[in-house]
Amino acid sequence: GEPLVHAEIEEPPTDKKKGKTSDISQVPMEKPGVTPPPSAKENLAPASKILDIQQTVSGEDLDVYITGNGRLDNYNVFVLRDRPRLVLDLFGVRSTKVKDVLIAGGPWVRQVRVGLHSNKVRVVFDLIHSPKAEVPYQITFDDSHLVVSFKSGLGFPAQ
Repeated sequence: GEPLVHAEIEEPPTDKKKGKTSDISQVPMEKPGVTPPPSAKENLAPASKILDIQQTVSGEDLDVYITGNGRLDNYNVFVLRDRPRLVLDLFGVRSTKVKDVLIAGGPWVRQVRVGLHSNKVRVVFDLIHSPKAEVPYQITFDDSHLVVSFKSGLGFPAQ
């Protein structure tokens, strides 16, 4: 028989400055010289519209799911400490179906606001507590979803 070929699977690279985890991995090939089909992510165009924002609360953890009509992987995130906020700019996104302020039910975020700018949509998370250290958030994405997760720990006191 043919020898088996095993591709090495790498851990996804992390950009610690932005808290961004990319979801890049290699697909193992079954036969030498056969190219695997492109992933759905490679076929998905960049998002131009936010379709929905939903949240899930589990204990003291809050996950906010932002859904677009394409990839939401072109973003910048930063923290403002005066009136504590986490700001997420989604570049290339030009419209949103989300118009209202979303009231968060978790212990970390008071509300989520969405603003439309000429070259981006800005999502602002109004934080309940003023962080004394780093804000404990993580951003992950897959296909047309971007997930902003807030976890108890570093920057917030236990509830």
